[in-house]
Amino acid sequence: MSIKKSNAATVFGIIVTALSVVANTVHLPWLIWLSVEQIQTGWGFGTWMEMAVLWPWMIEFILSPILIAGIAFLIVSVFRRPKKGVLISSAVLTGLLFLQFFLLNLFIIV
Repeated sequence: MSIKKSNAATVFGIIVTALSVVANTVHLPWLIWLSVEQIQTGWGFGTWMEMAVLWPWMIEFILSPILIAGIAFLIVSVFRRPKKGVLISSAVLTGLLFLQFFLLNLFIIV
């Protein structure tokens, strides 16, 4: 028995989607914390986290394979057609995770 190529892409997409949900859930509290801090202190003053800033960076380092898998799935989906719902949900969650990575680093650095 062999699995159709589109079925394998759909299974990979479901796995990436589930992992992206977990990654977004883990990453979101840090983004909320820094967003509130940026609003309170004003833009351009950095963060008051000091050494605690290493925690979100470690989490980003741990979650980066999920982001890479999401990007790889989007590239693979050009050649292998997964189910449309899986493709859309995975693309949205991967984009959201990328946006969280970008905003968190922006708030820490700026």
